[in-house]
Amino acid sequence: MSESQSVMGPTLFMFTVIFAAFAMYFEAPAMMFYLVFVRLIYAIFVSIVIDGWKNTLPVLVETSKIRWNRNINGIPVSDTTNALVNLHFKSERELKRAFLTLLIPKAIIVVALAVLAMVNVYQNVDGMINSPLHAISIVVVCYILVKVCWVFHLLATLKSSRWYLHNAAFGEDTYYSAYLSLPDTLEPYLIKVFQ
Repeated sequence: MSESQSVMGPTLFMFTVIFAAFAMYFEAPAMMFYLVFVRLIYAIFVSIVIDGWKNTLPVLVETSKIRWNRNINGIPVSDTTNALVNLHFKSERELKRAFLTLLIPKAIIVVALAVLAMVNVYQNVDGMINSPLHAISIVVVCYILVKVCWVFHLLATLKSSRWYLHNAAFGEDTYYSAYLSLPDTLEPYLIKVFQ
């Protein structure tokens, strides 16, 4: 991750949270629900499922240590956390099944939130005529529809195997991991599942 991405990512997320809170005030809660259900609860669900797989399946879980040092009110604070990066399974079939298990609940949640967002637009049509601020619900619908498209794009790449597989030997076994092609790099598939 480049330095600009490490700065812009949290900044963009902060503005997204502020906008979601603002939209919730104008009776368009789908964006805030997305942040709570997908970015928080779903992420915890995925971590629990992957931890269960480590105990029952032959899977290798790739993590990376993230260190950060900040100066908070004149006190230097440093911390180290582990972040999930990718999964490695013994076959491509097991890899597909695992990602399908992770993506189906997310697809259901995001489609339900898209329906909720569209219902909010339908209910606020009269308010949009009286106050342009009620048009925020249209922005929320667009945001949720982009997320729906992203989840179905991930499912399509999963179904058609349009991803890059990397195999590595660990001892006597060969493990497979999946990556998506971005314009200048390959990104681990698991990271895209969290977005």
